Order: sequence, then C-alpha cells, then structure tokens
Amino acid sequence: MKFISGKTAFLVVGILMLFITVGCQSRAWYEDRAVSRARTFVEEKCRYLSQQELEFVRYHKPVVMTDYIIGFNANRLGKRMPLSQICIAWMIPNRQEALVVFGWGSGDFNDWYPNRVFWKRYEKPNKILIETRDKVAVYAINNMLFMNRKQVNRVRFTVPQQVFTNFDLSKGKIPFEDRADARQKLLAAGAGGNVKSAKAAKKDLIQVSFFWIDPADVDSRIVVTGLCKQNNLTGFSPATASFMNADDLLKHTINKPGKIAMENTGKNAIKAEMKVQTAGNTIKKR
Repeated sequence: MKFISGKTAFLVVGILMLFITVGCQSRAWYEDRAVSRARTFVEEKCRYLSQQELEFVRYHKPVVMTDYIIGFNANRLGKRMPLSQICIAWMIPNRQEALVVFGWGSGDFNDWYPNRVFWKRYEKPNKILIETRDKVAVYAINNMLFMNRKQVNRVRFTVPQQVFTNFDLSKGKIPFEDRADARQKLLAAGAGGNVKSAKAAKKDLIQVSFFWIDPADVDSRIVVTGLCKQNNLTGFSPATASFMNADDLLKHTINKPGKIAMENTGKNAIKAEMKVQTAGNTIKKR
C-alpha cells in the first residue's frame, strides 16, 4: 500500500489553493477591470478628444456610480444578483459636462461591459425638493384610495409639477382631527381664513400645489396642496389631495406659466402677483 509523502501532499494543496485564488478575484479587481474596459471604450469612440484629455482619462481615477434596475443576472459563482446600471465618469478639466461610460451587469462588476459613452451635466440635487415630492406622492396614494393602477403608477413613477396656488383651505376641505389643534391656525391661512391668527400666519406661509396629469383624462389633474414657510419647500406639509379639472387648477394658480418661476423666492412671487392683480384692478376701474 502506497502512502502520499508530506511534500507531495503539500504540493497538491498548494496547487488547489492557487486555482481557488485565481478563480475568485475580489470586487476591487473586477472594478479595476471594468474601468480599464471603459478607458479602452473612450479611446475607440471619442477620437475627437485631445491628447491631454485622453491622458486625463487614462491616468486619473474616475467616479463610479451604480444603481439597481429591474431584473436579475447570475454572477461569476452562479448566484442570482440584481442587475445594476453602472456609470464610469471623468470630470475632464475645462469641460462643463462629465464624460460618462454607461453599461449594466451584476453589482460585483464581473460581467460589466461598456454600452455607450456620452456627455452629461450633473447638477447638485435639491434634496428638499426630492423629499417633498416623495412625501407628496405617498400622501396622494394613502389618501386617494379610489385611484386605479394607472393613476397610482403615474404618481409613483413620474415627477409632479408644482405651482403657487391660492385655494381656500379653511372651508371644511381639511379633515382636522382636533379642532383645538394649533396646526389648524396655520392651515387656515388661505383665502377666506376665519382664524384670528390667519392674517399673521399668511405673511410667512406659501401655498404650493403638486399635480400630475391624469392618465385616464388629459383634462383632469391629481392635485396635492399644502403649505410651507420658505420658497425651498422647507417644512412643507400636505393638506389636501383630490382630482381637479385643469381649468380649475389654472384659475387658482398664482404663478401662471411664463410669469413667475418656481425658483423665485416666495415673497417676491407674492409681491409680483400682487402687482399684477393691482394693475388689473386699476385698469378695470378706469
């Protein structure tokens, strides 16, 4: 009976460990390989770049951005992993936009290949606006339980438009749980408010309405209205959600299209609207 010597056993184990090490690379290794593929793709597709710009792409570390998309894909070990869209970008000096190489694959970069390259300007995200839109969408879905699937999907997956409005929020349109709640004083600051502090609160509050076009009726709008204290929607609180005719929404819109931009300060917008209304009244009197 033959026995394997210690040296032979050690050699066999070493060979097995070598195969395992070579077959299982780290995520960083696959990410570096993806970056190398992106660099090669840029050199092939972007021949208009100068030598200095190509060298910047070749020798500078890019920004890697990933996000999940619907679907699954098998990674190198055969395990199902969520598909990811992966963008590898360089901010080249003296360029106003980022050079982005787009592709998709599993999140470990194992099967990532470049699909296309393009230029894109990345603006600083307005976190307050994004959070407010999410809050508005959740409010509409939770309070408008009679919406059908298409309407719910329109609210969930599309960005609403927003305008300054002057709806009367004091005539029973808001289901106050506690009539003695001090919050009622703030919400009743719309036109025709009957609370004593409404006039004082109205100076600080701005009424904003978010709306979607109803997929079932192009003349209908899904509207969520609320109040906030600043033009950047800080502290925005939804007050009511309902279906509304497009003409009715336009009648109560203060900043009609092309008149006052949403980015203007609330006070300036209100002053501008007051000037417009005053001018109109003056013309009528004459």
